[in-house]
Amino acid sequence: MDCLVIALRPQWCDLILSGSKTIELRRQCPRRLDKGMRVLLYSQGHIHGEAVLCGWDRCGTGEDIARRHWRGSQLRQDEATAYLAGARCPGALYLTNAHRYRPAFLS
Repeated sequence: MDCLVIALRPQWCDLILSGSKTIELRRQCPRRLDKGMRVLLYSQGHIHGEAVLCGWDRCGTGEDIARRHWRGSQLRQDEATAYLAGARCPGALYLTNAHRYRPAFLS
């Protein structure tokens, strides 16, 4: 099974790893996705942890996707709509079972 690496801002990475952000909105959603694939969370030059992809939504415009998924994304609806406005391949990734990697220097 392949894995997917996504680059995130630090605050979004932390929210996913805490379990409070379960939807990741993407302006350029990957085309090749598999349920159960590992999603590596990359931010500030490091992979901080991973989550499991349990589904996705690539149906409709960015506005359609924002309207359906803004709550799980931890954005306000207007922020989600603005973020996905004009996106050519928008999508929402459904993430579960997130866990943070232990820093190597603590091993």
